[in-house]
Parts: sequence; C-alpha cells; structure tokens
Amino acid sequence: MCIHPITDDCNKHLLRSKQKIYRYMPLMYLLEMLVKKQIRFNNVLSWKDPYENYLSKHNYHKNQKKVDVRIFAKSFFGICWTTAEESELMWNTYRSKYDKDIVLKIESTVGKIVDICLDDKGANGGNKAFYYGYEIKYLSQEQMVTNLKDSYEFQDFYDVYLKYLFLKRDPYKDEQEYRFIAQIQVNAPFQSMPDYVQIPFSNCFIDKIVIDPITSDIDVAYARKVISMIKNNITIEKSGLYSVLPIKNIEIV
Repeated sequence: MCIHPITDDCNKHLLRSKQKIYRYMPLMYLLEMLVKKQIRFNNVLSWKDPYENYLSKHNYHKNQKKVDVRIFAKSFFGICWTTAEESELMWNTYRSKYDKDIVLKIESTVGKIVDICLDDKGANGGNKAFYYGYEIKYLSQEQMVTNLKDSYEFQDFYDVYLKYLFLKRDPYKDEQEYRFIAQIQVNAPFQSMPDYVQIPFSNCFIDKIVIDPITSDIDVAYARKVISMIKNNITIEKSGLYSVLPIKNIEIV
C-alpha cells in the first residue's frame, strides 16, 4: 500500500470519481458548515481508537536522543466518510454521541471532496497543505503490530506514518470508511498547530441530506426549514431504514 498525494498523476482519476460517500453529523455541525462554507478536518491526534496514530505511541531516538514524533503528527488532519449507503451502526453511533441534537448524514462524491482539496489556496494561515484520499484498509491487530520495523530512515518513516493513517483494525471494518488526510506544511519552525483546520469551498458539494430514521415528523420539518433558510436547493429526506413495506395478506395452506 503506497500513499500518494491527490495531485500525483496516479490519482488524477479521483477528481472524476463518482463514488458516493456519506458523512454523519448533528444538525448544528451541518448548519455551521453551510453558513461558513468550510469543511472541517480534525487533528488526527484527537482520534479515540488507541490504534489510530499507532506510530506516535512508540518511543523514538535519533543519535541516542529522544525524538517527539507527536510534534510531527500534529501537522496531520483528517475527515472520515463511509461508503455504506445505509448503516444501522453509524446511525446508532452518532445518535448516542449527539443525543440532544438531530442527527443526519450528507451524501457527496469522492470527486467533489477532491475538488475542494485541490482548490485550497492556503487558507489556514497561508500554510500549504498536501492532501491524500483513500479507502481504509482493515488489518488484524497482530498485523498492525508486526508490520513495524525497529528502524527507519526519515523518508521511509514519513511514508509509513502516512500509510498507518489509512489502516484500521478488523473490528471497525463495518464502518466501510473512506478518509481524507491533509498535512499542513508550516511556514515557521515549531509553529503551533490547531485542533482542526477549516477548508473553504465555493460550490456546495452536498448532493443529498438524509435525516435519522427515528426523528419525529416535527423535528424533520424543523430540520428542513432551518437548512432551507441557508441552502434551499438540496434534497432532504428521512431515512427509510425502519419503514415497513405494505402488509400483504398471505394465505397459509
């Protein structure tokens, strides 16, 4: 698994990709995104799975001096999507996390997110960013550990660190995750990094909004109203995950 920036020739097809991807979030996050016209990438060190940023949890030395890899890791930011069109797992996860808000998912394509990344003109303090986008590869916990060497040249370590940002353990494979990573190139040595960066977009990248299937009709109407006050040409519907098909009369003989 070799990781290349989305600007590389081998990834030019991504800009044309119609592959659908979905991101779950609370209503308040969506409204903020639409108002600010910015998409948020969180610092990868904020991810909760102990095997995320697995490489930053080890001890490193160069010329017998300890090296703090977390300083390097702070320059990486990510946003996670799923390729699963409908997922009980994802609804439950976000419903429990944001139980005081209406939960929904937005639908887009890989190509539209790549377009946002390519259009970034260094809005984050003028810092240049390199973007990467790949589907997550799932490995066993044993594979995650045994794939590491005891020693790396710096460039090799950089490549390995990137690769590990697109790896997760097998128990998470139902998420069917697609991930975009931004590495911010700082302008000054030891420049501090924020908890997240906001990437601006000019054209709306959302093709459809789907509301949590357990949402009441009143809350669905409210969500439609507040979203349409900001953006009135996006398809909004309620998930049919729990909808019951018409009942038939079935004869048992």
